[in-house]
Amino acid sequence: MKILVIEDDLNTLNGLIDLLHLENHFALGADNAATALQILKENVFDLVLCDFRLPDINGLSLCAQIHQQCRETTLFMFTAYCNLQHREKAKMCGVSRLFNKPLDIDELFTALDSVPARPNQSAYFH
Repeated sequence: MKILVIEDDLNTLNGLIDLLHLENHFALGADNAATALQILKENVFDLVLCDFRLPDINGLSLCAQIHQQCRETTLFMFTAYCNLQHREKAKMCGVSRLFNKPLDIDELFTALDSVPARPNQSAYFH
């Protein structure tokens, strides 16, 4: 699976990417929304995993933009500030799953199993 991880904490970002690689996923990372949007212009992803709080934009706003531009890409979000209102807003922005921080890696990997792979997935790898 091809995954874009968006997280402003570089230790968390690199740790998630390393774990995804260990599970045989192709993963790229971005530490802000501007970088993420640039990567999305140049690549197609099965999944975007996005933090709720980013330095340059609210994660919900970013997910809404991604959902409009990449309708077939599944969106997961994670946050330390999870409540019912956040869950409802996330759903309206196209987010399929909202995870609490600290992120439960087993829960994440179980959820990844439910993400549909894009047709001809190998064609999207550069």
